[in-house]
This record gives sequence, C-alpha cells and structure tokens, in this order.
Amino acid sequence: MKGALVTQIVHSRGVAATVAVIVGALLAFFWFSDPEARRVADPWFVLPSAGYWLPFGIIDFAGAIAGGAAITGVIALLNRRFNFLRTTSALYVPFFALMLAGTPKLATQFYTGQVLALAVGAALMLFFDVYRSPRASNHVFLVFFLLSGLASTQYSFIFYLPVMLLCMAQMGVMNGRTLVAALLGLITPWWILFGLGISDPSEIEFPMLSTIFSNPDFHGMALTVFCAGFTALMLGLVLVLNLFKAIAYNARTRAMNGAICVVAVGTVIAMLVDYNNFTAYVPTLDGAAAIQAAHFFAQRRSDRSGYIILSLFAVYLVLFVCQTAISE
Repeated sequence: MKGALVTQIVHSRGVAATVAVIVGALLAFFWFSDPEARRVADPWFVLPSAGYWLPFGIIDFAGAIAGGAAITGVIALLNRRFNFLRTTSALYVPFFALMLAGTPKLATQFYTGQVLALAVGAALMLFFDVYRSPRASNHVFLVFFLLSGLASTQYSFIFYLPVMLLCMAQMGVMNGRTLVAALLGLITPWWILFGLGISDPSEIEFPMLSTIFSNPDFHGMALTVFCAGFTALMLGLVLVLNLFKAIAYNARTRAMNGAICVVAVGTVIAMLVDYNNFTAYVPTLDGAAAIQAAHFFAQRRSDRSGYIILSLFAVYLVLFVCQTAISE
C-alpha cells in the first residue's frame, strides 16, 4: 500500500471510529480479566473524590468508558466549533483512545482523572467563546467556580487555577473586572460549603506533595508511569514543532493554540511536583497530547507520516498488552 494512501486512511473518520471501538473492546477485556481490583487511589480533599461517586463494579467501569468518550466528545466539539486545529482530520480520536489503552488501570476506573479532563475542556470552551470580549466576566466566573468547586473533592484541580489565569491573558480577557470575577468564582464554592454548614474546615485532608525526583517509588505502576512519560515526551516534541506552524495563523487561532499549550505544560508540571497523585492528571495529559499530535501530523501529511502514526499507535498497543499480560 502506498504511503500517501496510508496517510489518508489514518486521518479518516472511519479509522477513528474503528480504533475507538477496538479500544473499548480491549478495555472491557482488561477489566473483565480482573474486575475486583481497585486500580488507582483517589484521595479526598473535603468531599468524596470522583473515585467514590459510583458503586464499585460494572457501573464504575461503565462510568470510566463514558468519561473517556465524553472527553473525546469535548475535544471534537472544541475543534468543530472553533477550528483551532485548522483541519478536518479526526486523528485526535485514535490517538486519545490508544493513549487511554496504554494506561488501562486508569481507563477502566471512574475517578478524578476523567472529571479533571472534562472540567479543563469546559474551561477552554468558555474562554475560547469570549476571545477579547468585553463581556467575559460571566465566563471567567464560571471557570473558576467550576474548578474551585471541584477542588473540594480532590486538590488536583487547584493546580489549574493559575493555569486558567494564564489562559485568561492568552485569550485577551485579563483586566480588573475579570480578575474580580475570578476571585468571586474562587471563593463562592467554599463560602457555600462552609458557610451553609455542608462541611467543616477541620475535615480537610491536606495532601502530602512529593515530586517524582524525591520519590522514585512507582508503587507497582511502572508501566503506567512509563506510558505517561512517553506521552509527555511526545507532547513536548510536537508542541515545540507546532509553534512554528502556529506563527502563520490569525491572532485568535494562535491564542487558542497558546491556551492549549499552557494547559499541556501546566499538566506536565503538576505531574512532576505531585507525583503521588500523578494518575489524576493522565487523562488531561492524554487529551492535550492527542490534540497536539493530531495538529502536527495534520499539517505535515507526507507520504511517510502515515507509517510514523501507525508506529505510535503500535507503541500504545504494546503497552496495553504488557499491562494485560504482566501483573505489576
């Protein structure tokens, strides 16, 4: 098969749908092979974290699959509405699906990871909708209200508060009014939580942060860490290369891609400084990496790029097979 045809096929919606279905089947096989195992820890902060929202078992697994599908839908909706990738390629779907397959312990349990990725996607959609708008305060309030409120369940959301401030600047909506809106959005959930007696400050479970450099113990998740590290390295490479293409875009498209870059870098930093809780950031990392990889290959459709894409797909499939065959 000619390279040009391979490249055309891997960018198609048919391949995207096929890979998504195959990954769903693989994850079902992985879960049913060991349905009683609790895959990852999901620490509380004040209220129960997402890992405790659903009954353990088939409902939990179904929630995880639905969460992954919802993240894919958010990425698709973002690109369809704002066209920040400047392409009709559906390559982000198989990339994201296979990245999930590369960490099946995380993809088969509903936990904070899926909720965090969805919240970040919703925040980006709200910001993209008010690029340089003088009426951005309501959107800014909603973003910070959402992240601050969810932070009551798991502290990982707190890392994205400064990230969203940078996104505000990137989208040209940073001013005194929006900063006040951000502050009100930050305070309101906690005022409701403590002011109405729903919870008490004494119930806060303060986290014990530990960087990956000070705590090299993989806690029986060596392959999961390796997969996340591989994804982060690929993300860093394509992110830098994409910057050269983004220069030629209009100001709004550059701003949107810049906001996604800020989220990507912030996610990697969060994983490094909060290693004990790194699993919470993996779906967001996967989403950012899938977007950047799709952007890179969509703008460079050479005859050989299709084979490179298939090679990357194979890496994640091998990681899935290893985690299925080897008990860590």
